[in-house]
Amino acid sequence: MSFIVCCATGDKRKFVAVKGTVAPSRSTSLLGLSRFGLPAATLLLVSTLSIAADAGLVGVNIFNNTVYSQTSAAAPINPSFYFFSIGGNYASGDTFGGATAIFSGTASPVTSFENNVPQPNFFNNDSVAFPSLSVLHTAYNFGTYTTTATINGNPNTGVINNYTRDLFTSSIPFLTNYDSLQGFNPTNAVTATYNAFTPANGTNDSFTFFTIRNAITGVAVYSQNFLPSTTTSSTVPADTLMPDTQYDFEVDYSNRISGVDSIHSVGTTQGFDVRVEVTVTTGSGTSVPEPGSLLLLGTALVGFGASCRQRARTQRKPG
Repeated sequence: MSFIVCCATGDKRKFVAVKGTVAPSRSTSLLGLSRFGLPAATLLLVSTLSIAADAGLVGVNIFNNTVYSQTSAAAPINPSFYFFSIGGNYASGDTFGGATAIFSGTASPVTSFENNVPQPNFFNNDSVAFPSLSVLHTAYNFGTYTTTATINGNPNTGVINNYTRDLFTSSIPFLTNYDSLQGFNPTNAVTATYNAFTPANGTNDSFTFFTIRNAITGVAVYSQNFLPSTTTSSTVPADTLMPDTQYDFEVDYSNRISGVDSIHSVGTTQGFDVRVEVTVTTGSGTSVPEPGSLLLLGTALVGFGASCRQRARTQRKPG
């Protein structure tokens, strides 16, 4: 499995030296805060403060990502690479005019953000790939992350000021039925099984994301998002995937600290994601009739053969 540096572009991921992907809906949104996992009291607070301040910026986020590659039935041991993401989101109907993120590290300031990524009204920047966490933290250090976005022509600021440590789960995601997935018939439903994970202490949200992308185009063709951390399988409906096609299956274990920047009336999220990517090639897609269908087919053929023999005997009778 080849790896390239990840730069998300809409649903289609653009890769440069490592293939990395970004969990959908990672940023906080006012309309999606409840499904994003914020407590109800926090949701009410953000909603009330945002309405009072009439702020266009709704949420800011940072995500530290560890990516593994699974190439056999065994669980991977060493990460393939790491990358860092900074982003945010704004109210529906507002206009995004760019953003700047300032923090401690050689990558600061970040001024290039993609708009409507990973979904409408979100903006995001993904770093290059790093070979280790220590190298990543030279560029993106612990401390305060201040993001100022221009919304409707006005500056809006959100601050994450308590990023002091990485809270990754100790569980490494992997597909437990790796062998049976290779060459499976995509005209039938298929279930991918994987291990559950234990959320890290110190986080207040934990989710599993399951995503399938075309390995060539990077386009997501199927996903299940915000699953409980106890989830151990995802079923892909029949005919979702194409035959004889290579796909990347990704399982993402996401630990999060969700909160509020009450000074600026903005939701905040610190994310610590552990991901595994697995290349799966589908089979030819030839349909295999069910036993009942085979029985009916056999009965029909017997009847057809008897009819043919009867006609042959009739034709041989003398006139």
